[in-house]
Amino acid sequence: MSHLHRHGPNLRDGLFSHAPMVIEALVELGASDRIADWISAQANELTPRPAPRVPIHAKEWITSVGQRDRFADRSTYFEKCFEADGWRSTLNPWMARLAPGFVTAACHAAIRRGHPAPALQRSESSVERRELAEALEATALVQQTLQSSRIPRCMAHQRRTGDSPRTIASMHPL
Repeated sequence: MSHLHRHGPNLRDGLFSHAPMVIEALVELGASDRIADWISAQANELTPRPAPRVPIHAKEWITSVGQRDRFADRSTYFEKCFEADGWRSTLNPWMARLAPGFVTAACHAAIRRGHPAPALQRSESSVERRELAEALEATALVQQTLQSSRIPRCMAHQRRTGDSPRTIASMHPL
């Protein structure tokens, strides 16, 4: 995955890049030696990774949601959360927070989140943590906020009381 860290999450046409999933598939198929050639062949489609601009703080993360130009800021924020609390402790609450974005972008972000976790379980590395941070970021990128009148009662209850909703991630811990 380190091959991709100089590239952004989108292709030049604005669609999500499937490069992380392709690379994982090549690794699983025993074709790691073909990764560099594949990335070279896709170079014209991949976008450069933007540099972080403005740090995101825990109390204001919602302000960056859905803003394409904040990709590097959100990714950096998630990486710092992983360093401070570990990726497993960070993932569960963020899955709940970002659940409304699950079906946006043809579920791409949800699919992408599923790829780094098995690799992290095998071998925890900064490369894999960064990939998970970028997968969470991809969800925040396509997140759409509903007006409060359209939020289901359970979410409205959570906002009033601070109770945590029960999530698939909490029922099936990694």
